[in-house]
Amino acid sequence: MRGIIALLLIAGLAVFGCIGGPTDGNPPGNATNQTNQTPIETCEGPVCGSDSVTYATDCQADLAGVSIQYTGECIAPPEPNCTDSDNGIEPSVLGTAIKGNETHDDYCLDAGQLVEYSCLDNNMQMATVQCGANKTCEGGRCADAAAPPENQTPPSSGCSGIVAADIFRKDSVTFNGSVYADSCVEYKVVKDYYCSGERLMDINNQCPAGYACTDGACFKLNSTCMETDGGNDTTKRGKTTVYKGMITTFDQFDECIDEGTVKEYSCLSDGTYATSEVRCGSGLKCLGGRCIQSNCDETDGGIDIYKFGITTADNIEYEDECINDHDILEYSCYGDSVDSSILSCGKGYICLSSMNKCVEGSVD
Repeated sequence: MRGIIALLLIAGLAVFGCIGGPTDGNPPGNATNQTNQTPIETCEGPVCGSDSVTYATDCQADLAGVSIQYTGECIAPPEPNCTDSDNGIEPSVLGTAIKGNETHDDYCLDAGQLVEYSCLDNNMQMATVQCGANKTCEGGRCADAAAPPENQTPPSSGCSGIVAADIFRKDSVTFNGSVYADSCVEYKVVKDYYCSGERLMDINNQCPAGYACTDGACFKLNSTCMETDGGNDTTKRGKTTVYKGMITTFDQFDECIDEGTVKEYSCLSDGTYATSEVRCGSGLKCLGGRCIQSNCDETDGGIDIYKFGITTADNIEYEDECINDHDILEYSCYGDSVDSSILSCGKGYICLSSMNKCVEGSVD
């Protein structure tokens, strides 16, 4: 009898969930149903973009539409080595100086002068060398002058030609049968030859400001301007460069002033450059020197007092509204943020509170 009662008790406990299986649809034990979790985006940085600009995070580079070269700040490429095949200034040897993509061979200015290229402190240097007596410049080096043929009268001695230096004109003089022509010693230094009686004279003169030495004389430099974005295109990060002869006088990328304004550099018709501060405008922000899509949106396309607009940022809406019969509180985007200003409707217009915009009319 007691055995029958025990069996009945066990069966009852099983029915009411005291033993074994689940009673409310949950898994047995401590297991519970888990809801799907959306992974949180993580940003890492700094990173170096394909435009060689350092971005604080990879997210910012992605927003700017720039791929990533590598993690970390951008590192300038190492400067190439300068090499010289004749190991310096060696007039008797034709040499070649190389640095990166720049290559220069020694060459003759005239029969008595050699232009020698060499390396100094890993920089390429140019110098003008006089070959000297009984030497002649040929094939990019100073060689022994050939003896005159027998029974030929040797060249007359002394100096003939101009008697005063003129840095704005290329001249030449003849001394002991050899011709010496004015030449450029450096970018802004000209070597002028002239005669003083029977003597050959030379002097190095520096070109004045705005001039540079070209082919043995000083010429006025003209500015040349180049830009990569074709003008004031705020959607592109442009680079503007100004040259005067061989010298770069300006070299600058467009840059962000703040989240809503970009500093644009552009070329002028005279070869110089101009600077302007340009707002990115409705729904745009400045990042990496150009305007890209922002996280702010407005329905009236920006500051437009004749349209009712709603500006939204961070899921908060801001509606344009009349604050009196003549003035309107206008909301607009500035980068990712919302900006506001109180503007007058102007003569012949009123602010209609039922429409929250400026319309033609007057207050009775």
